Amino acid sequence: MCDDGWGDEDCSMKTCVNNCSGNGICNEKTHQCECNSVVEEEAVFKGQMWTGMGCEERTCPLSCKTNGGWCDKENGIWYTDIYIYIYIYIYIYLFFIFQSFLSFCFSKIL
Repeated sequence: MCDDGWGDEDCSMKTCVNNCSGNGICNEKTHQCECNSVVEEEAVFKGQMWTGMGCEERTCPLSCKTNGGWCDKENGIWYTDIYIYIYIYIYIYLFFIFQSFLSFCFSKIL
């Protein structure tokens, strides 16, 4: 088995990384992947493209870079900062409910 980026029977031929993951075409001259667009049924937004050295990641919307948040490149989903606040709120809320429950239980035992 050849290292990534090498192929042929004796691993002497340079190839594209990961054979472009089936999401692009390997340029024979440059050995660089030319990534395709994501199939419309699987795309998170219109015009989504495959990206990365081996076309293994999905692009994120441009608003990802301008409005804060972070991008899950595996799925091409953009998360805004509001999700962080929601997760923190839920965590704190559950923490206080659990703490109240423990206090109630220990007050009955002691």
